[in-house]
Amino acid sequence: MTRIALIVAAFIFCAPLRAEEPKAVSALRSWFKHLKEGLSESSVSEHYQRRTSLAAVAAVRGSEQDAVDPKAPVFLSSERMRRSKQLRAERAELSSAVDLILAGKLQEGEAGLDAFAKAHPKSPLLADARQAREKAQELEAPAAEKKP
Repeated sequence: MTRIALIVAAFIFCAPLRAEEPKAVSALRSWFKHLKEGLSESSVSEHYQRRTSLAAVAAVRGSEQDAVDPKAPVFLSSERMRRSKQLRAERAELSSAVDLILAGKLQEGEAGLDAFAKAHPKSPLLADARQAREKAQELEAPAAEKKP
């Protein structure tokens, strides 16, 4: 028992000490991880989208609507489906820029965020992209201080 304790103590005290990153950098990395999780879709969202893309007519019909077949399914707007696909593509694009930042490639990640903002000026994710750009610059500042 004492030999095991000695071996463990030797590893603990002889292991090279790892430089811990400052709390601010750690908090920023955590923010980017949470952003990445928010951009990813859940495993059930795809099934949910399929289920809501079709709707059956289930309303009481008046006499003036006799010409319409009450048993015919009603499709939701193709514009709504197109917008849903576009939003998924935008999430994937923003997520790839966040991946670069999390991998430590700050310059490429910032360029990806800028490209996203330029390509999608009316996106609902634009505010997230701008905030991520600001956080990336904050993350870059401590790294620039350590280099000299």
